[in-house]
Amino acid sequence: MVKSIRNTFTSGEIAKLANISKQTLSYYEKEKLLRPAKRNQDNNYAYYSLAEHHVLEMIVCMRRLGFSIKDIREFLNYRDENIVSNLLRKKEEELILEQKELMEKMLSVQTILRKTDHIRNLILDRVLLEQLPEYKMYVSQYLSSVDGDKNNLIIRLNFMKNLFRLNNCDLTTGWFLSQDNTKKFQCSPVSRFFAIDNYNCIDDFRKLVNHKTKNQCYVSIYGKGNYHHCCEAWIKKCFQFIERNELEINGDTIVSFEKDYWITNDKNEYVFKLSIPVK
Repeated sequence: MVKSIRNTFTSGEIAKLANISKQTLSYYEKEKLLRPAKRNQDNNYAYYSLAEHHVLEMIVCMRRLGFSIKDIREFLNYRDENIVSNLLRKKEEELILEQKELMEKMLSVQTILRKTDHIRNLILDRVLLEQLPEYKMYVSQYLSSVDGDKNNLIIRLNFMKNLFRLNNCDLTTGWFLSQDNTKKFQCSPVSRFFAIDNYNCIDDFRKLVNHKTKNQCYVSIYGKGNYHHCCEAWIKKCFQFIERNELEINGDTIVSFEKDYWITNDKNEYVFKLSIPVK
């Protein structure tokens, strides 16, 4: 029976000490990051000394920090303070970027959670008079009033294209309904599309902002259902309130998605907010 080398570890022992699997240990050997101190020619068992344990300690630590096999190999082959410093500074920059991206994802998750909580607490089909702040928006070109105009589709696609690279779940989107169409209880055609970064958390969105609404009063209603089937009824309820309170329409209606395809795949479950500016 062949005895193991004195003061050495078997592959199972050194893997256990490093809290990795034997398969991972074999992978590091295959990538030429680690070599056993000796290999028994009779049974091919590998044995590792304390020096190999030190090397494995560095490999495991660097892998935990996210270093690539290539970077680790370079570090092990050409180890000095400059190599260490350069690798760590590079990793620091990567981690700062990852941290920023992680925070953006966290903000997106929190925004969707706020939206779902907001939807649960909505009171539907109730007309209210509210003061809305100035909104900084990204607004599309004006659309043609001709049904089926292909150029309208191009405008919409270009509008969505500019938003696609952003975190769409952070945005409130919708459209303007012209004052004339509102007065006629006509839900279409829309005049322009818009997007709002309500929480001001998307840096790139600020570059797109090209429109501001006024800080003024609006007669608003939250309506549930298919927009084209229900919009007329929502507008009529708002008009009853406007006439009863002797108000006057003062601009285009803002129609925004409150519950959309992010929350449901049933258009009859969609929730819209209509806000008609008044004075």
